[in-house]
Amino acid sequence: MTAMAKAAPLAACAQAIGVTSLHAPPYAALTLQFILLPKGSRSRHKAWLHAWLPAHLTQMLGGKIDLSFHPGSPPRLMQNDRRLGLSLAYARDAAMLAVAADFSVGVDLLWLGDIGDDDLRVANDFLPATEYQALRCLPAARRPDCFGLAWTRLEAALKAAGLPLAKSNALTLEQWHQAVPVPGLPPGYCAAVARGLGPV
Repeated sequence: MTAMAKAAPLAACAQAIGVTSLHAPPYAALTLQFILLPKGSRSRHKAWLHAWLPAHLTQMLGGKIDLSFHPGSPPRLMQNDRRLGLSLAYARDAAMLAVAADFSVGVDLLWLGDIGDDDLRVANDFLPATEYQALRCLPAARRPDCFGLAWTRLEAALKAAGLPLAKSNALTLEQWHQAVPVPGLPPGYCAAVARGLGPV
């Protein structure tokens, strides 16, 4: 298959993407977008988004944009040879994009239907003890929403701090408190965004 033939379906999918700008007080100094993707697998979603993002970021930010992806590392975004904070997250048929000029940033997105019945075990393994105890005390019907909020806050804070999930116990209370929920999402989705404490 030629490169042009490969690019054609990606371009068609990119045209079908819907973008909604969101705000997450108190972080007015960052760009936050919910991106609705065509139905497909996670790997297809990544391919679509990675093919679409350079032109989208160029239109959104202006200047010379250089975007690179490396397995096992967060994406790297440069604007006019200046490093910007960038974070991406995927869930079901959607993605979240966060861009910040002066600080590192982390974003996470979760489809609540993906939460399994082992949420309390996962919370006990990774979340701060106070969050786990609060979840334990909730009625089962309320737990998925609250777990989703806590989990996306954790993932966002880890990304902003440049830490993997396996190092969640290294997250400080100050870093945890940088993660805030993102309002205005479609039903069934939960997201959080966090500001890093240091520069990009």
